[in-house]
Amino acid sequence: MPFNNKNLPHSLILVFLFILILSACNCGKEKKKPNVSDIKIELTTYRFDREFQHLDTTKMQASMMMLEKKYDIYYDVYVHDIMKFGYRRDSSNFLAENIKGYLRNRDMKDLYDTVQQRFPNLAPFETELKKSFQFAKYYAPHVKLPSKLVTCIGGLNMGAFTIDTDYVSVGLDLFLGDQYVHYDVFPQYISAKFIKELMLPNTMKAIYNNNFGNPYMTSENLINTMIEVGKQQYFLEKALPDVSSEYLFAYSSDQLKWCEASEKSIWKYLADKDDFYKERDEDIRHYIGEQPSTPGMPPESPGNIGAWVGYKIVSAYMESMNNQPSMEQLIKTNPKEILAKSKYKP
Repeated sequence: MPFNNKNLPHSLILVFLFILILSACNCGKEKKKPNVSDIKIELTTYRFDREFQHLDTTKMQASMMMLEKKYDIYYDVYVHDIMKFGYRRDSSNFLAENIKGYLRNRDMKDLYDTVQQRFPNLAPFETELKKSFQFAKYYAPHVKLPSKLVTCIGGLNMGAFTIDTDYVSVGLDLFLGDQYVHYDVFPQYISAKFIKELMLPNTMKAIYNNNFGNPYMTSENLINTMIEVGKQQYFLEKALPDVSSEYLFAYSSDQLKWCEASEKSIWKYLADKDDFYKERDEDIRHYIGEQPSTPGMPPESPGNIGAWVGYKIVSAYMESMNNQPSMEQLIKTNPKEILAKSKYKP
């Protein structure tokens, strides 16, 4: 059945628009947030991007050993797994020469200079991240939070990630703004997300994944995957109460408005196609994951529409339960139970 959101009478559309305008202004009210000021967070920021760039190329082995001693497993993962400069326990100069070549590369120097210009001071980000940690701890007291924030340049392939429970890292080179010249190697719908406003949501996604598993890897069936992703989105909303929904979902403002206006039609389209219980990865990726828009839906739709649908189901479930389940209980709850008790039907 074709996608259709034109089945509302004009009078109802006018009423809807009026309500939407009122809700958009919030009538001067802010979201109700718990007081988390008493929750203590220990977080220290390290500019690994600067320290690595300033390795002494005249004394490579000694400089590398000092940096490895300071950063321990982080250095190991960065050098060997992320940047793939060489093999572990390299007894030759191969690893040192590769790193030296990288540091002297003109394009890499230009990238480093751009990162320093865009992020001369990370204090504001650290402040916001600590606040997010407080909210995360309030809603999920047993969540494990890293004590070290480490920034790096990840060769345009690492945004935010964790290493064990001690480190959370941000690849600053993937948050330089969608107009950065070297992002032209990516499709536009991908590079549009390389903005500093997504640093905080992406970092908190990494924290979630480290504690509860990456919901995008569920792959049981479509509806379960959507609900698991919806749990993550619900967590982000609670941990980041001051971040707008468009950044929480990584949609444009127009895409988010389209979702809100088309909620009933989105659900009907999915139900009519009977895709909810399909298990093949390609069927799940149809609605989950990065795309310019959702295939079969209008071009105004966002890709990863499943994240929004899953969030709506999880929100309906929490409302039906009078918000009684804790965040940790919610995350452990079977998606089938969430769907049944949510009674979600827009």
